[in-house]
Amino acid sequence: MIYAAPGAAGAKIAYKPRYDNFIGGQWVAPVKGQYFDVITPTTGKVYTQAARSTAEDVEMALDAAHAAFPTWSKTSPAERANLLQKNEQVRARVEAMIGRLKAMEHGS
Repeated sequence: MIYAAPGAAGAKIAYKPRYDNFIGGQWVAPVKGQYFDVITPTTGKVYTQAARSTAEDVEMALDAAHAAFPTWSKTSPAERANLLQKNEQVRARVEAMIGRLKAMEHGS
């Protein structure tokens, strides 16, 4: 199947102009403020930008993970299983969108 290019009329997916890092439950700009262009190989054109993460961003993510651990470690196995099952349900719902993203990413 051929999809409309990102940003074109009829495109199945609308992209934000820029994507940040998701750290500690929030979208966070990269520490150094740098982004890189995401280019579709179909046209060679930029269709969005993504955070260019550095060691400082990784440290921030690790700090958030370490801060979340005490609460997560006290979560019962049954509740963890329920949360993971909900995650899988969401993943299944967006599977078609992921397929379209991969098609654009690889130039199909």
